[in-house]
Amino acid sequence: MLASFFQTWYHDAGTVPEDWHSAVVRAAAANKLTYRKCGRTGKYKPPRSHYDPVTGRLVLNMDHFCPWVANTVGYHNRKFFILFTAWGCLACAWASLTLIPFALRFTHAEKLDARGEAMRSFAVMAAALDGTFAVCLLCFSLGHLYMAASNTTSLEGGREAFHFDLGWRRNLEQVFGRDRRLWLLPVYGSGPVGDGVVWTLRDGSMFGLPDQDFQQPPPPPQPPAAQRGEDADECKV
Repeated sequence: MLASFFQTWYHDAGTVPEDWHSAVVRAAAANKLTYRKCGRTGKYKPPRSHYDPVTGRLVLNMDHFCPWVANTVGYHNRKFFILFTAWGCLACAWASLTLIPFALRFTHAEKLDARGEAMRSFAVMAAALDGTFAVCLLCFSLGHLYMAASNTTSLEGGREAFHFDLGWRRNLEQVFGRDRRLWLLPVYGSGPVGDGVVWTLRDGSMFGLPDQDFQQPPPPPQPPAAQRGEDADECKV
C-alpha cells in the first residue's frame, strides 16, 4: 500500500508532449487542420486530455486530482492509484480483523481498570474505523477498476468512451501494461500500452495523429427503430 501511494505521488500523470504539439502546429500551418486548442494553456489538446485547474496544465487521460496523494491521476500513474486503493482496502480490512480479538478480550473481562477501559475503547473504535475505510475503499477500487476495464475515466461518459473500448484485456493493458505478472505490483515495468496521445479505436484506426483533422469519433451505432420503440405504427403495418 505504501509503495503504491509513493508511486502515485511520485509519477507525473503526463502532459502534452512538446514534439507532438510542435508537429500539430506544423501540420495545422501547412494543411489548415481543424485541431482543437485549450483556451487556458494555448496548446493543442490530444484526445482524452483535460485541463486540470489545480496544476494548471493539460493532463493526458486525466481522471481526477486526488488530494490524498497530492497529485493528478492520469495516464502514467493511474495504475498506481488503483493499486493504492486496492491494497489500502486490504490493509484496512486486515487491521480491522486483527483488532477484533483484541477488543473482545477486553470486552469479556469482568473488571477493568482505567487503562483497560481506555484500551477497550481504543480497540473498538479503531476496528470500526478501519472497517469503514475498508468498505469505502472496496467500493472506490472496484469502481476505478471497472472504468479501467471499460477504458473510460471519471470525466468521460459512456458514449464518449465507447469507441476506445477494445475489450477488457486490452483496456487493462493500457493502464497496467502487457506483463500481467506485474499488474498487482506497484512497479512501472514496461508502462501502460501506448503514449496517452494517440489512441486505437474499436475499428482498428488510430485517433490523435498530429497530421489528421481532429474530430470527435462518430456516435455509437443506434439499435433499429423497432428495438428503440420508435416508429411503432410503421412496425405494426
